[in-house]
Amino acid sequence: MDIIALWLDQRCIVDPKASIASKAAYTDYAQWGEDTGTWVMKQNRFTRRLGEMGFAKGKGTGGRRQITGLRLQTSPDDEGLQNPPDDQLPL
Repeated sequence: MDIIALWLDQRCIVDPKASIASKAAYTDYAQWGEDTGTWVMKQNRFTRRLGEMGFAKGKGTGGRRQITGLRLQTSPDDEGLQNPPDDQLPL
């Protein structure tokens, strides 16, 4: 079983225009691993594995390390990238 692929499937959205701080991605992955009882790899291996899967490593604003091509899901609706109708938006 590919643990990173499972995390990507359950917690991320592949989006070529998106990027995420490496630390934020790893923090989410590690928390997900603890919550699901899954083995958690070290951050260097995690980042290297994402690179092997085609997600580019780089530096963003202020020299912060980032991963390009994915973002975290913020809600269940993110999977379908659906926006609520205007009349259902909170005021």
